[in-house]
Amino acid sequence: MSAPKVNKPISYINETLSMFKEKAAGTNLAEISHWFSEPSYIERYHHCIKKEQQVFTLLFTDAAKKINTFFYPMKVRVDDKAGANDTDTSLSELIHINGSNGILINGRLGQGKSMLLKYLQYLELNTGRTVPIFLELRKIKNSSQFIEICRNKFNELGLPCSEKLFEFLLSEGRISLFFDGFDELPFEAREEFNSALSSLVSKYSKAKIIVTSRENTEISINTSFKKYKIAELTETDLAPFIKQILRKSDLYQPIIAKIKESDEFDFSVLNTPLMVTWFIIVYNKRFKIPKTKLGFYEDLFGAILSRHDGIKESYNRASKSRLNDEELKHVFSALCYITRKDQNSIFTKTEINSYIKRALNITDFESVKPSDYLYDLTHVTCLMKLDGHDDYEFIHNSVAQYFSALFIKNTDDDNGKVFYTSKLKDSQRFEDELNFLETIDHFRYIKYFILPLREQLVDHDAESLNNDIVRSLLDSSRVAIFSKSIESKEEPVDLVTVIARKSAEFKYKYFFRSENDWETTFESGCTDILYSISSNDADKFREAVVNCLPSDKTIFREVFTYVDFKELLDQYDLFEQFVKALSFRLYEPTVKASNKYVDIIAAQKKKKGLFE
Repeated sequence: MSAPKVNKPISYINETLSMFKEKAAGTNLAEISHWFSEPSYIERYHHCIKKEQQVFTLLFTDAAKKINTFFYPMKVRVDDKAGANDTDTSLSELIHINGSNGILINGRLGQGKSMLLKYLQYLELNTGRTVPIFLELRKIKNSSQFIEICRNKFNELGLPCSEKLFEFLLSEGRISLFFDGFDELPFEAREEFNSALSSLVSKYSKAKIIVTSRENTEISINTSFKKYKIAELTETDLAPFIKQILRKSDLYQPIIAKIKESDEFDFSVLNTPLMVTWFIIVYNKRFKIPKTKLGFYEDLFGAILSRHDGIKESYNRASKSRLNDEELKHVFSALCYITRKDQNSIFTKTEINSYIKRALNITDFESVKPSDYLYDLTHVTCLMKLDGHDDYEFIHNSVAQYFSALFIKNTDDDNGKVFYTSKLKDSQRFEDELNFLETIDHFRYIKYFILPLREQLVDHDAESLNNDIVRSLLDSSRVAIFSKSIESKEEPVDLVTVIARKSAEFKYKYFFRSENDWETTFESGCTDILYSISSNDADKFREAVVNCLPSDKTIFREVFTYVDFKELLDQYDLFEQFVKALSFRLYEPTVKASNKYVDIIAAQKKKKGLFE
């Protein structure tokens, strides 16, 4: 089914809402019929739901754009971890997939999860037969309020609805729920929300419930959801993506021509919508292609800070705070760091002014009024915006993340060392900053974070990884097993290890990832040893897996069945042996993979004395 180019007329909305009368009776039927008694109810709903499709973007900060006018439809595919199913699914297909009312869409930073979900809402409105309700999870304070908040949103869209009617409509699958940003929830609230979302999927089995999240969060192993991941952009996507987002040939043709001419820049960096959008911003500021990734970042945030309109020639507007660009950036970096440290991303006017006052004090600009600086952020640089409820937020989370990283990079060595050392205990809250710092503060990132992390992880005397760390990692892991290989005794057991890292162990992901050598990854090491156990006696292994499952076995409905790693191994009385075997197996490849960092530090030590 092809996606509609524009919203369908109000007559389509009328037809959809008329279908809600089916199976309705008594007061439920009376309430639905009341919507049709006055044209204003459905007209207001039509107006409000279309207005929801208007979004601000990094390119268009002055005015909201309709999602269908610029969105480049990304592909998604079943997230099976093992890569056995790499068939792309279009978004038009995804919105009409049957057999699973709970859908989880995983993606990493910059893949446009929120925009994708907003586009799915647009598709549901124009090709489905439900009322699609879009909510940001970070704005929900308590998971017990899910239904109440969803019903309030339904009423805000213009359709009066009692608790009884809302319950009926959800039960009949007449309402679709689109929950954005599970990963943006506070860490301490995620388990509670994860459980509540499972209950929603179970209770309202006819309702379409779609959630977006970063990969490897608590919801990633929730068996109530069929899981998809967003496919990366490839170089062949660049031209059509740029055409779609810029629309006018005089805007997109020059940049596409420069891309074709360039033979220096590594375009594999542009594998997400965010990176391509940033790339366009840089080009429109400097009218040239950067040569390196670091140069790209350096050009990028100068362009973001000084521009007013991302597709017009940049110019500087009068700053109410009387700060120049560098001073604005200095204060903004401090503001981003302290808000990110507090895990705050939505602010009342009082709260944001309080944070700005702290940032001005940190950067020695106490004489500047916080209200004047806030005006510059919202009207001059457009780095912050007002949402529909008089709250302030950053134009994009990635902007706050980078400027926060820039604040860390620009601090002195003593403070830098304190920051990196503190992340040896828990890196998860600053994961995005660390990803940026790996490029923009490379030497200190290695010296104060990566190499000390390696020393925690590696026991050189025993030529093994630290058993306590490996034990802790295994204790927070799951085994993902193809459901069909458990049920069918004629097929070999097919499995892969999935790490659901607790916050304390999250830091070790910087070693256990497959960027350079799959053999060094924690997951593959676990999987290979598990395969050797299962192949010795497949029937016994299947029995052990089944013993770890809930009694109802409804888990088999999904592609993967998840079981607790330690619980599975304890049935063989092999957990401690497994810890030692894995620690020994991963020692050499882990040391080998991290020696490049040792060499970087050693190269700098050779320069000692040259500057005296």
